[in-house]
Amino acid sequence: MEILTLGDESRVAWESFLAQYAADGLLQSYAWGDFRELMRHQVVRYGFFVQKRLVAIAQVQIETRWPEGRTGYLFRGPVFGDISPEQRDDMLHILIQLLRRQRLTRLIIEPLVEIGSPQRLGLTKIIPRQPHRSLVIDLAADDTVLLEQFKPKTRYNIRVAERKEVTISTHLNSQLIPDFLQILRETETRQGIRLYPDEYFKTLFDTFHVKSQVLLLLAVDATQTPLATLLLILHHQTAYYLFGGTANAQRELMANYLLHFEAMRVARARGCLRYDFWGIASPEDPNYEKWAGITRFKQGFGGRELVYPDAYQFVYAPLRHRLAQLLLNGHLTLRRLFKR
Repeated sequence: MEILTLGDESRVAWESFLAQYAADGLLQSYAWGDFRELMRHQVVRYGFFVQKRLVAIAQVQIETRWPEGRTGYLFRGPVFGDISPEQRDDMLHILIQLLRRQRLTRLIIEPLVEIGSPQRLGLTKIIPRQPHRSLVIDLAADDTVLLEQFKPKTRYNIRVAERKEVTISTHLNSQLIPDFLQILRETETRQGIRLYPDEYFKTLFDTFHVKSQVLLLLAVDATQTPLATLLLILHHQTAYYLFGGTANAQRELMANYLLHFEAMRVARARGCLRYDFWGIASPEDPNYEKWAGITRFKQGFGGRELVYPDAYQFVYAPLRHRLAQLLLNGHLTLRRLFKR
């Protein structure tokens, strides 16, 4: 077996491998790595070769944060070709050891496929950073069949929005970024959640805009007042709904329902076969109650539930990791006391 660090010359081969073995591998895409680099994180890409044939890829992003230092994130990876579960574990073991060169405190792994022997690899289970469950809608059907898989309340709310003259516009450029960010901030305040800074969304849009892989959709009323918005990433015949929100005003117009229905139609017209809602809350999630309403909204569109394997970590520097956890826990305790 040969392991190589891959660069831009391997971009086409990387994406071809990903398209063949991981249709839902957005976080392992080359463009996602580009995005993380633009956000000032280090990204390393490894290719595993057997007799000069690519059999696995792994994209790891490395972040440096106080007090833990350098943490590696392997999200939705590695992506394996046609190899046995035993070979997968062997490759993952080699990758873990290879990453020692990066002077990591720990490596977080959220795999696409189950890890056969996590204990043998020295892995411990953790709460995942990425959504553990998602909802995927099949877009192969026409509008009539698509609507039939929606729940009655969802279909009713779509008709309400249409009767109230809500319209949807789709943009390939950054024209809608200010409206998108404004609605996101209103949603953030109303829901009591914390979203990324403006730079994150602008960089994400710019990165995927290069190859027309990003769409912004906006719902407006009859007076052209923005009501709801969302951002789609199109990758290997899947449309990913990563971010979106609704304005505080006129929520009774049900614009968000029509917005997602139109987003599915637009994605299908651009060759997508799947619409991935990206995340729904699991009952075991600590923030399940906070996200329950959003989960019910997404579930109203039907589809199939996608459950990812458990997440794990490998700790390279146990003492530093333990000290970092103590410092962070102390910091959180002080913040709670201060708020009281």
